[in-house]
Amino acid sequence: MSSLTTQGPRTIIPTGGPGAGVSTTVGPTAGGPIFLFGGLSSFSEDPQELIRIHLQAALRKLQAETVFEDLLTDAAPEILAAFNADRLTVYTVTEDKLSIVSRIKTGLRSFKDLKLPIGEHSIAGFVALSGRLVNVRNAYDPQELAAIAPRMRFLKEVDQRTGYRTTQVLAAPFGESGDGGVLGVSQLL
Repeated sequence: MSSLTTQGPRTIIPTGGPGAGVSTTVGPTAGGPIFLFGGLSSFSEDPQELIRIHLQAALRKLQAETVFEDLLTDAAPEILAAFNADRLTVYTVTEDKLSIVSRIKTGLRSFKDLKLPIGEHSIAGFVALSGRLVNVRNAYDPQELAAIAPRMRFLKEVDQRTGYRTTQVLAAPFGESGDGGVLGVSQLL
């Protein structure tokens, strides 16, 4: 296995096979395996913090580039592989700060841009509103969604139109606007 990333004493190493996730070693007292997407109950350190750090670092670098969409589209296969995910959508906040619009969508060629209101009604909209990372094990479980935000629901229409069945959703905010809000949301399925 080759190292995916090294930061100080932390090394993240990819493991093989679908659903295998990513293992990590932290310093000399390493815990057991950490699965970032395929088995989220096996974290030996704060999963949200680990994922947030890595996603924000990658997106900060990409955001600085002038051809953001092209770079992120090119990087999408690696991002998907790192998280053992099928799809990636990157939303940016609109100028009026009332909604988010998809700029990158892998696996959704039949759709034009997806536009969602910023608010508690959708996973990505909630992340844009709250600035919090959200990790959903079962997108079709209304109780799990209500535990995150009372009015949150999963937008099944996209699955129905594409024939894809979403299970887990990992959505993270990225960037900071001058007024303390986020610049956008990255969402992995």
